[in-house]
Amino acid sequence: MTDLSGLVHLGPDDDPAPSLAGLEDDGSPVAVLADLRGIGDVADRCRSLGRAMWGVSDVLSRTGVGLGVVVDPGIDPEVALGALGRAVLPVTAHTDEAVVRGWLVGQLVAGPARVRPVAGSRSTGGSALLHDYVLEHASGPADPVAAALGAETTDRFGALGGMNIGEDQGRFLQLLTEVSGARHVVEVGTFTGMSALWIARGLPEDGRLICCDVSEEYTSVGRPFWERAGVAGRIEIRIGPALDTLRAMPVEPHIDLAFVDADKTGYADYVEELLLRLSPGGIIAVDNVLWGGTVIDPSVADDDTDAIRRLNDDLAARDDLDVVMLTIGDGVTLVRRR
Repeated sequence: MTDLSGLVHLGPDDDPAPSLAGLEDDGSPVAVLADLRGIGDVADRCRSLGRAMWGVSDVLSRTGVGLGVVVDPGIDPEVALGALGRAVLPVTAHTDEAVVRGWLVGQLVAGPARVRPVAGSRSTGGSALLHDYVLEHASGPADPVAAALGAETTDRFGALGGMNIGEDQGRFLQLLTEVSGARHVVEVGTFTGMSALWIARGLPEDGRLICCDVSEEYTSVGRPFWERAGVAGRIEIRIGPALDTLRAMPVEPHIDLAFVDADKTGYADYVEELLLRLSPGGIIAVDNVLWGGTVIDPSVADDDTDAIRRLNDDLAARDDLDVVMLTIGDGVTLVRRR
């Protein structure tokens, strides 16, 4: 018999904030079933649910295994997923409660280990089931070093572990590094080093990745895992404001690939400095360009969201650049000079 004691059921009339506020971190897996049938504004309730879950993110990031949302047959489940935005947990939504409940039971049976610590719910608008499908259809098994780094980040910094890229995006960055033939790579925003791990794996032995970050506390977490993966010798950390670090580099084409994943209000400046130094055929990859789907939500207006919207619009309008936006992770835009 499956133990469903960890299943938190939220009915259509339940306020999610107080309902989740009592969650305790006792090590037992927790799953949330949100029944939103009969609710007029599903998107509004999902936004409230998303905020409530972030309010207890420290607990959910350690023991949470999934959020399942049930909507009326006439409602597109994607509406719920999009409104939830940057969810704390892997999420699925469906019109059939049995399907959702079955998935949650599976998550509870497997426990917290079932949720890949490398940001298993990072794909904007995608369900956890679809995310799992993507990973299961990549070559090779789940990466143990990346998983261990993700777990270490969550153990030390709680919900901030969600800032790490997922394994699908990591594999993409490694392949992009390899197929582009990049030898000189710059990363703006390193955190605990997940993206650096994947990028460095794609570099040749004499390749170099320069990581720009302002925190020694965060970046130091990654070094043992880079060592374990055998790529630490390819990575150089430069602590300080990234704009200063970039402007100190020679203004000549020498950067083959860049990955931007730092403060969103600084994105436009980072991209401009990188373009000045980009090698012929070089590529800039900009992360979080969908920002949990809020870029298309007119009710959301804050400095980060507005900065990402402006950057997206400005890049798409430039006739000197080739620009393509991908829906992997939280959205990645690839940029190169024509």
